[in-house]
Amino acid sequence: MTKLWGEQVCTTADALHEYQVGISTAGLPPVAWKQLRLVKLSPEEEFIASTLFPRLGIGERSCLAVAVVRSSMLATDDKPARRAAKQHGLHVLGL
Repeated sequence: MTKLWGEQVCTTADALHEYQVGISTAGLPPVAWKQLRLVKLSPEEEFIASTLFPRLGIGERSCLAVAVVRSSMLATDDKPARRAAKQHGLHVLGL
C-alpha cells in the first residue's frame, strides 16, 4: 500500500483497533493494514470524532473527522460512513 500511495493513505489508531478485532473475530486478513501510516488526530479532529457522527463506530468517526478537517478522500466499506462523508462534500471510495 505504501508503495502505491506513499504517505497519502493513512488510518487512525481507532480504525486500526477495530480492524484488529475483526482479524480475531471475523477472519479478516492480518497483513492488509500493516503498511498504512497512522495519523494522530488533532484536537479539532478529536472534537469532531466525538460529536459529529454519533451513530458510527469510533473507527469510522475518527477517519471521517480526519477527512473532513484535512479535506481528504475517505475509503470505507461502511455504508453509513460513506453517506456521512458525501453529506460533508468528501470524495468517497468503497462499496
